[in-house]
Amino acid sequence: MSRLVAGSLAALLVATSVARGQAPAPPAPDAKPDVKPDGLTDDQKRAQAKTLYEQGLSAYNLGNFDAAISSFSEAYAISQAPGLLFNIAQSHRLKKDYEKATYFYTTYLRLKPDAPNRADVEARLEEMQKLIDEQKKMERRPPEGTVTPDGNGGQGNQAKPLPTVGPIDKPSDPDAGRNAQTLMTAGLATGGAGVALVITGFVFGSLARSAEKDLNALSTNMGTWTQAQQDRYDAGKRNNTIAIISFIAGGAAVATGGALYVLGTMKKKHATVAINPTRGGSTVAVGWSF
Repeated sequence: MSRLVAGSLAALLVATSVARGQAPAPPAPDAKPDVKPDGLTDDQKRAQAKTLYEQGLSAYNLGNFDAAISSFSEAYAISQAPGLLFNIAQSHRLKKDYEKATYFYTTYLRLKPDAPNRADVEARLEEMQKLIDEQKKMERRPPEGTVTPDGNGGQGNQAKPLPTVGPIDKPSDPDAGRNAQTLMTAGLATGGAGVALVITGFVFGSLARSAEKDLNALSTNMGTWTQAQQDRYDAGKRNNTIAIISFIAGGAAVATGGALYVLGTMKKKHATVAINPTRGGSTVAVGWSF
């Protein structure tokens, strides 16, 4: 009987609402949507983190490291992806904030001990420690004297008269022409090889940058590190090493070739050399007569 009365009352309320032009309230749902306390679903959180990552990457590529750090940090607060900590460390390193870079490199390895780039990160940590030590050494170095307002000298840095050294004539060599030509030819050959090595360095450096760009694009998915990514990473690392070696060897060859060529040129001419002392050391003036 009580159920019948309750049902009648409910029907009466519905009818009254309809009569007043109001829709009856829907029944309460049995299941709630998967919404986090901050009002965002998991998919929305992932999309937001990806957007922040892309903003950080764009700022990083433009050299705006403060903005990059801010975006990467916000993305990490949402996604907790450890790769973002590595990006933050890189940004601090390029900002020359070596202590913060050390902190984020260390935290990255702590949260991802099996990171595929662990060896590189450990090398960065060693580099950061050396740079921190050098910074502290520079801060402790005392100033070396003072100067007067016109810059001519002062306490601990008094100006002193400089001795005069006359020109030193270089005797001529009967075989100078033949020896000079040999030196100039060797200089051109060595310099040409150096230029070729530098060009090689640019080519492999471009390949390494391309691999880095591809890996950055792949990492936006924030998924598991795949074998394809590992292969791409290994190839980029190898190309980067070749580029560095090529630049170093090529630069040395260019410098050596230039020196040989200059020596050969000097041998072809009768040269006079004058050493002129200055306050910071000395300067060398070279003159030729034909």
